[in-house]
Amino acid sequence: MDTIKDYARLLHIPTLLLIAAFQVLMYFFVIVPSTKSLGVMPSMPILDLINLIGATVFMAAGGFVINDYFDLKIDQINRPLTRIVGRTMDKHTAMTLYIVLTVIGIVFALLLCWHARSIDYAIMLLFISGILWFYSSSYKRMLIVGNLIVSFLMGLVPFMVALFENRFLAVEYKTSPDLAYLMNENMMQILGFSLMAFGWTFMIEVIKDLATQKGDRELECHTLPIVLGEQKTKWILYVWNTLICLIFAFIIYKTPMLQNSLSYRFYICGTIIPALSLFYIINKAVNAGDYRLIVRYLLVIFAINIAYSYVVYSYYQSI
Repeated sequence: MDTIKDYARLLHIPTLLLIAAFQVLMYFFVIVPSTKSLGVMPSMPILDLINLIGATVFMAAGGFVINDYFDLKIDQINRPLTRIVGRTMDKHTAMTLYIVLTVIGIVFALLLCWHARSIDYAIMLLFISGILWFYSSSYKRMLIVGNLIVSFLMGLVPFMVALFENRFLAVEYKTSPDLAYLMNENMMQILGFSLMAFGWTFMIEVIKDLATQKGDRELECHTLPIVLGEQKTKWILYVWNTLICLIFAFIIYKTPMLQNSLSYRFYICGTIIPALSLFYIINKAVNAGDYRLIVRYLLVIFAINIAYSYVVYSYYQSI
């Protein structure tokens, strides 16, 4: 039982489930009703949606493992009693697990791209798997670079659904002005969710840096808390938190389908109120335990914002 718990913690199972749910909701609550509203049936087969989710989840799982592999010395300082790699799992086993998970993810990716008849997308997905390695080995120790990479990759999670749906539409219907309009609509429908994923993930990554700053300082990492100090990093988070609220408000203002009472209630309860509470709890946080709790809270906020897809779905159901 302890072994299962260790693997679940190492693989960040709740986060992987969140990623899978994100793509499922984007497809069934956003892409499918949006496409049908324009008189066209979605083109990506369910099997290939599964391939996309498999590629995303297994690559992400491999990324979590290799991240702990390279963070061995940092974790010995920050969490000596709860770390997995180097305590209950040796480095060789961790590397083997990373290779297995990444290879499975690549197999899913290649199957997906083969069905989509796209070498370019296959190269892109292989590039992403490589980025996860280099992020863990070096980029995460650079000022802001690592935070931006992870945030960008999380922003790609919903965007990949629109990207591959458009690719399958192009394969089935070829090129036409109407098809170009539909493909653009798919991209725009998903863009707001990609921005949301980017914004909250950046906050999560910076909060994680605050939680691990003791070990990061010992190993001369150049994270925001190390370079600017804890208080200035908090001010960056306050500004970023405000920007997220303003950007989401702007998206609602510019999107007619989101201008309804359900959307406003969702925005207030799912974004504004949690964002206001973040100002308080970030200000009060003083140790690594506090920051880890904030990370969990942010994941809950993230999940609530993903559920905003129901607002889009309900709009299409009403027309």
